[in-house]
Amino acid sequence: MPNLAINGGQAIRTKPFSGWPVYGAEEEQGLREVLFKSKWGIGARVGKIAEFEEKFSRYHSAKFAISCVNCSVGLEVMLKAAGIGIGDEVIVPSYTFIATATAVLQCGAIPVFADIDTDTFLIDISKIKSLITKKTKAIIPVYFAGAIPDMAEINKICQPQDIAVIEDAAQAHGAKRDGLYPGSFGLGAGFSFQYSKNMASNEGGIILTNNEAFAESCRSKIWHGRRKDGLWYEHFELGSNYRLTELQAAVLLGQLGRLREQTERRAENAAFLDKGIKSIEGFKATVAHPKQEIHARHLYIIRMDREYFSGISKDAVIKAINAEGLPAYPGYGFPLYKNPLFKDKKFGVFSGIEPLKSYDFQKISNPNSEQACLESIWFMQPLLLGENNDMQDILSILEKVSQNREELRTSK
Repeated sequence: MPNLAINGGQAIRTKPFSGWPVYGAEEEQGLREVLFKSKWGIGARVGKIAEFEEKFSRYHSAKFAISCVNCSVGLEVMLKAAGIGIGDEVIVPSYTFIATATAVLQCGAIPVFADIDTDTFLIDISKIKSLITKKTKAIIPVYFAGAIPDMAEINKICQPQDIAVIEDAAQAHGAKRDGLYPGSFGLGAGFSFQYSKNMASNEGGIILTNNEAFAESCRSKIWHGRRKDGLWYEHFELGSNYRLTELQAAVLLGQLGRLREQTERRAENAAFLDKGIKSIEGFKATVAHPKQEIHARHLYIIRMDREYFSGISKDAVIKAINAEGLPAYPGYGFPLYKNPLFKDKKFGVFSGIEPLKSYDFQKISNPNSEQACLESIWFMQPLLLGENNDMQDILSILEKVSQNREELRTSK
């Protein structure tokens, strides 16, 4: 008789895990206040927008906050505020969401792909120096899954060569390393409030920085080139309307109120899983650096041992996990440079511009990133908001799939 649910056996779990987003009376009250007592943020940085920017920056010990429509735009705005333009090179990891690289392309610059560390899935710092050329003007370390790389070491490499450090903190709400939060390591950090993120308003973003001139440049680009000391219809540089709405800010204030408690819960449950997975053959958790005081745990990632599961695809393993009642996802199917975008070079208005036109993305090979795509299995952050018995079910499901791997060789 089959043991695995995918083959007709009894599933370990039938009830759903924690859902997302989490919301309540705080968001409802905030939205009512905007609807009935506000001008909806028209004409100025007012009301809930100003309140949220102040509270989010204070939470992360940053001096300035500039809200925006999403983190993708935030990265692009920060690069432009840093002076990145046509033909410049910007180092980015190849295992991340496409927006990290397309923000570079939107400046007419070239994303130079760095490999990742296999234990942490963060940018491999040992590879950075070899990628720096005279054209290198910036680097975007990604705080993937809520983990922060050794930014002191990255700054040690970049600062002497005047390379701007732009932090992609899309997944790192409340994260902390070496006593610092995102926004304090480089020129600025961009956060996302997209539906899946640890704070969600369906869409939205924010930039944190301690550099006043940089903050004002970012805000101007988000507000049609206005300046705080200028007239409303006076525009000083090329910008657009990338503003957050006050309705979103009202929701985010409610989300921020839960962030600390939820982050602590995720950390506690992730530690439980880290310990338990060590005794399960075929799976290994990514490593959290001991200097990371707070890991945002936007994702919980494990690696499948391909030798242990020899002859069994990652897709088959994930389907077996899902059939047992545990939502699991394959993550990125290939590194960024293998996307059709970089093969076909459909870069919009920059497609015909040298040296972007002649840059050969097809010669790139980052073996660790490619390995991660073959081995990584993702669990989304809501799972980590569950109770101890939920975490035990996760371990039991992984143990069951591990022990019954031979069934997957014969399953259809």
